[in-house]
Amino acid sequence: MSATPTSHTHRMYTDYRARMAPNDARAVIVLSGQAHAKRRRLWNRAFGTEQVAVYTDLAKEGVQRLLRQMDEAIERGETVDLTKWFRFFGFDFMGQIAFGKDFGLVDKGEDPQNLVPTVTNYMA
Repeated sequence: MSATPTSHTHRMYTDYRARMAPNDARAVIVLSGQAHAKRRRLWNRAFGTEQVAVYTDLAKEGVQRLLRQMDEAIERGETVDLTKWFRFFGFDFMGQIAFGKDFGLVDKGEDPQNLVPTVTNYMA
């Protein structure tokens, strides 16, 4: 789609001022004025007191699953790779928040779809 003055794309991007240097600490998208107020109202719902309470409950449930898996690994005499398990927890937690369902990494104890390296490599 071309960014003509009447296109949705053009209207959307006129609200943003982006610095494109990926390694620049200032590489952020900035909103101001009415566009900022509109976007903030949308985000306020996600970070209101009620929603944060929901996130807290999800995190507590996830920590319980994580601790169970780690306890089982210890009982089997396995070395516990904290980095792996904390990544699994983080991905599952964000999956619940963003998509309403975790990825099952903590429960499976593995990453069969290679989600962690795929996202990590994308961010590098």
